[in-house]
Amino acid sequence: MNTECKYFDLHTRGIGYVNRLRTVTPKRCKPFLACTIAALRGTTNEPEYTYIDVRVYNEKAVELLESCQDALSKNQKVLIAFNVGDIYPECFTYEKGDKKGQCGCSIKGRLIKITALKIDGHEFYRENTNKNQPVAA
Repeated sequence: MNTECKYFDLHTRGIGYVNRLRTVTPKRCKPFLACTIAALRGTTNEPEYTYIDVRVYNEKAVELLESCQDALSKNQKVLIAFNVGDIYPECFTYEKGDKKGQCGCSIKGRLIKITALKIDGHEFYRENTNKNQPVAA
């Protein structure tokens, strides 16, 4: 009897800014690192952003993002080239602010790889293995 599970993978690659880096402590699971990526899209002259809330799954990505905590606390710009897996929408109702009571939707996913990282335009990390990966501008 074959009990091997098979999966469909949905991977998204891009470049974006790291926001809201935090440790999440669920009641019944062990803590994990999470952040929001402001992924760039559109023209380089007038870029637009798509926000993706991610749980960080890769140990190297955890290490890289934890090393950026000081830069983020100083409001420095942390730009990454990334791979996110298994994105999905999650709808919610705003509980406070101008949109209180209105419906909203966010994109969730798993950060599975960081291939490049810059802080305020200075390169701090670049993976050498994949030459087709987007390069952080």
